[in-house]
Amino acid sequence: MQNMDTNDLLDIIARGEDSKHRFMENIQTVDLLAEEMVALSNSLGGRLLVGVSEKDWSVQGLSQADVTQIDHIIGNAIFSAVKPPIHPRAEIIMHPKGLVMVITVAEGRSKPYMDNHGSIWVKCGSDKQKVTSREMMQDMFQASHGDEIPANGLLVSDIDMPYFEQFLT
Repeated sequence: MQNMDTNDLLDIIARGEDSKHRFMENIQTVDLLAEEMVALSNSLGGRLLVGVSEKDWSVQGLSQADVTQIDHIIGNAIFSAVKPPIHPRAEIIMHPKGLVMVITVAEGRSKPYMDNHGSIWVKCGSDKQKVTSREMMQDMFQASHGDEIPANGLLVSDIDMPYFEQFLT
């Protein structure tokens, strides 16, 4: 994803929260951030916009001290509260009311992701939901650990046909 500017930020805010965008006034705990990042990783990925009210979509803004604290929380979440680890990207957008931190989380390739309590979360519209059904967990695991692994740059001529034919017999 490309870097965001203030106009991009305002466009996203004007559309409101959805399955790929979550507004948060601030982040106070590692657990809450881990749940949100796990839900995005287990779904299609997306962005957390921190410094934006989820109630009325207004920009509340963050101080530099808030940004420093959130950076610390992100580090703790990445290394101790999300399994397997994910690698979000954080950027700061300037707004007249203060800073907005945009945390971009890619769709995970090693689903299912869990928080440090062993809970699996997914996006359900603009909210997140804890996965409790065994079938849903199996679907997530099969979807990310299936037989289809990208082999970028390879051609059909790269297949070892004698080995493949032996495998099939």
